[in-house]
Amino acid sequence: MKWGGDRLDKIREGRGRAAADRQRLVEQLKSSRGRTTAVALPVPEPKLPRRCEHLDVDAAMGAARRLRFLSLNPSLDVAVGPPQVLNRPTEALLRSFLTTLVTGQSHAVLQWPFGQRDISVVHPLAMLSLLFSPAARTSGAHSWCEAVPDFRTLYFPWRGGGTGAAQRSTLVDRHEVIRRNGRHLTRRMVQQPEASAELGKLHETFGHLSRLSLRDAAKPHLAHPTLAEIYPLFADDGGPERPFQRPAGELFGRVRFGAALDQLRDYRPEICQPPLAPYAMFGVSSRSDLKRVLGNAVLGAEGSGGRRPDIVLLDLGPPALTRLGHAWDEIVDAFLKEVSTRFPEVPVLSATQDDYVLRRVERMITAMESRNSNTQQRVSSSVLVRLSDDLLANDPAIEAVSPITARVHAAAGEPSEAIKALSEAARGASDPAIGGVLLRGIGNLRRALSLPCGVGVAYDILCAADGQEAANAFLERRSAGTVLAPLQRAINGGAGGTERARFLAADEAVRRAFDTLDKDTPIGSLLVAFMQSVVRKTSRSIVVFGSDTDRMLAEHRLAGEGELGPTVKQRIRSRHITFTTLAELEADLAAIEILQDRARWRRLVLVAPTSERLARIVARTWLPNELVLLCDRTFAVRTAATHKGLGTHPDLAGPDRIGGRLLALAMAAQAEADGRAVAAVDLELEARPVLLPSEEVVDLTGGDDDDAREIVVFSLQSGRTLRTRSGSVIVRHRRDAEINPFERSVARDIAEGASILVPDQSFVEAARRVLPVEVLARSWVTVYHNAVETALPQVEGDTLAAKARTLMAAMRPIGARDMSQAAVVDWIRVAEHKLQPPERLRPHAPQRKREFDAFMSVLGLSALADKVWVEGVEQLRNDRRQAGFLMARAFVSVLVDPHGAAGGLDQETKSKIAALSRQALDHLDAVVSREILDNREGQVA
Repeated sequence: MKWGGDRLDKIREGRGRAAADRQRLVEQLKSSRGRTTAVALPVPEPKLPRRCEHLDVDAAMGAARRLRFLSLNPSLDVAVGPPQVLNRPTEALLRSFLTTLVTGQSHAVLQWPFGQRDISVVHPLAMLSLLFSPAARTSGAHSWCEAVPDFRTLYFPWRGGGTGAAQRSTLVDRHEVIRRNGRHLTRRMVQQPEASAELGKLHETFGHLSRLSLRDAAKPHLAHPTLAEIYPLFADDGGPERPFQRPAGELFGRVRFGAALDQLRDYRPEICQPPLAPYAMFGVSSRSDLKRVLGNAVLGAEGSGGRRPDIVLLDLGPPALTRLGHAWDEIVDAFLKEVSTRFPEVPVLSATQDDYVLRRVERMITAMESRNSNTQQRVSSSVLVRLSDDLLANDPAIEAVSPITARVHAAAGEPSEAIKALSEAARGASDPAIGGVLLRGIGNLRRALSLPCGVGVAYDILCAADGQEAANAFLERRSAGTVLAPLQRAINGGAGGTERARFLAADEAVRRAFDTLDKDTPIGSLLVAFMQSVVRKTSRSIVVFGSDTDRMLAEHRLAGEGELGPTVKQRIRSRHITFTTLAELEADLAAIEILQDRARWRRLVLVAPTSERLARIVARTWLPNELVLLCDRTFAVRTAATHKGLGTHPDLAGPDRIGGRLLALAMAAQAEADGRAVAAVDLELEARPVLLPSEEVVDLTGGDDDDAREIVVFSLQSGRTLRTRSGSVIVRHRRDAEINPFERSVARDIAEGASILVPDQSFVEAARRVLPVEVLARSWVTVYHNAVETALPQVEGDTLAAKARTLMAAMRPIGARDMSQAAVVDWIRVAEHKLQPPERLRPHAPQRKREFDAFMSVLGLSALADKVWVEGVEQLRNDRRQAGFLMARAFVSVLVDPHGAAGGLDQETKSKIAALSRQALDHLDAVVSREILDNREGQVA
């Protein structure tokens, strides 16, 4: 057969095989598709109804309006205020909580410009509102109401004694509570069921409060319960104990005796069982092991020995953010992710007072819910405009505001570059605590550049007016040393690579900035230029400064002997120009607002205000037609970003509403920032809230405990460690005290579980401004610097680092112990230290006597050592210790004995002390454990 003769047969045979193969493939695909369908389409589990979805929010809000509350300030007086209703902002927060609880839809609230500092207060308010919301029903002679299911709240972050401060100072008028609770007690008489056995016992306990009527005359502060004691509270502080093992406070503890709860059938132990406790709140600390705590059986599904929370309350107000620290967003994100895993159906209500935090949390919650529902719907948010920070003060809604024209004048230059460098260093810091310290440094630098005159000029003026001590105290937080000190610690702390390079760049930028601030400041220069045009205006102007000292410095410069002096003086006398301060502005504007010729007050000039103060001013109903802002460029950038976002929010937007003002100010600030754009600014970081660092170790020994026999080391609930001498005074807080909860104690007497006051730097500075104590600081260092400079050439080494190594090698054999090469280099860099202005001159000497003696001995200066230590280094230290002693004594006195200590003070100071006492509640911490060390032997005593 010829080649190819059978070709047709082979083609037919191949086609047959291909057809058979295709048929087999089709059968396989059909079989596979059938199996896939069976796996991909499981029968969905029915969605369980939510416990609170049928509750009536409007009825609950009606019940809330019927309730009455009494203010209690146990730190100053046992008397209580008159019965009051909740104010408008508190009602709005309560409605947001109830709506989130009922609908299951997460929500974010921005309180602006003021805010309730402790959002946990909405939990007991919601409890009372829901309990007493059912309408009365009648069966025969009995008036009763339907049972109401309870809810459970997961609260983050728990701050120990700092959480619940507002609740502990607010009494619930028992009369409405008893009357409405009576309908629940009647329910059993008509054979109607309770929502749970535990709720029935809670109603019985509420009924016992009728016996408190016996306290009305003699002890009115104990005739009503506080919000803090009406519900079971459990918390985890990150310790080794099992989470939520026991209540964090005693249910109805203050009124237990008056209500005879321990003499009648006491249901409280049964009510406070964590798995089933009605209306329980579970606090979770930022130190908690989230997987361990949120996975605890108490928060497990029903039927597994517990009950899941019904709502998550995320408190991101100033106290909570301070506790969380610079890395707050990472901590909150980790918490929300774990909540999403454990409780995917539980809604979140977050509340903050910072617009950047609002935007960041909106994204976090949206991402959390997207993972659970595969949707991308953004979480809802609202802006609550309020001019008060408590529950009861009158705070009506602001419907319309007067229109304004905004103008912004900003300055850049070396200070702005330094702020940028500090921002980049803070962002790149591997340690969040260092980042927080550097952000605080930005505030100190901004204080310096905002002076109406140069730092050196201000020092001379204040020395002449108030003395050198007052000048030192005022400029301490405005000096280069204050800003550079944390940078130097960060540089010498072992940072390397890019992080170290950022620290060094920031250090150099700060030094350059302060070199330009000695003779004049950007704000001072702006102010002079602006006043040259203002003095020619026929309309009136109000010029606002940050403090009385700033105003005095401005008057000295503008109304002094300079070219503008005579004209400015004449304008001030004729009231065409008024110099005032931020503290006095509200009273000034209120007085002008009621005048018939208020239109003549045409412009309001704000000289370097803080963001918080600017927001409070913008929120006023009436303002002069022109709002002028003098600030640095970075502040203008932040103002533009902040106010543009707020101005376009639906809750504020509108030409005759606050949003219109905010947009006008944002546009003016952005235009000015663009016009002064000599360098880029890290907008996102600058928009973050500036938080005080949360110190891991709070050392109250003064860093010099060589001679202290006993040192007490406290482990605190916040995760910090407190070191102090055993005889040091500690302010202890007793939440069960009848009158004043603050009491004086000493460290050795503080036991585990005690609540103590651990103030941060912002609180100490607030106390400095309130308490009538002058803080002294003086140093005598010239002799010391000259002696070291003279002896230094005799030390081997071609560089300062080499000389430092030589000194260290010689000092160790004669007793020196605590020193690093960087520290020794700083001791011998006296040529640079001598060039500092008087207000920034410091010894830069060893901190301990043993290192100082060894240092002076190696340099051949032993004969001068004692004299220099006593008259130089120790003199500065004694001044500061004396200042600290006076400050501490006054501070402890007004907290522990407000009636006696404040007796001779004027009423204004007394009011400030009362506010300081309330603020102290935000700085409570609990002692988890303590250890007494024998410092001489290094052993446990």
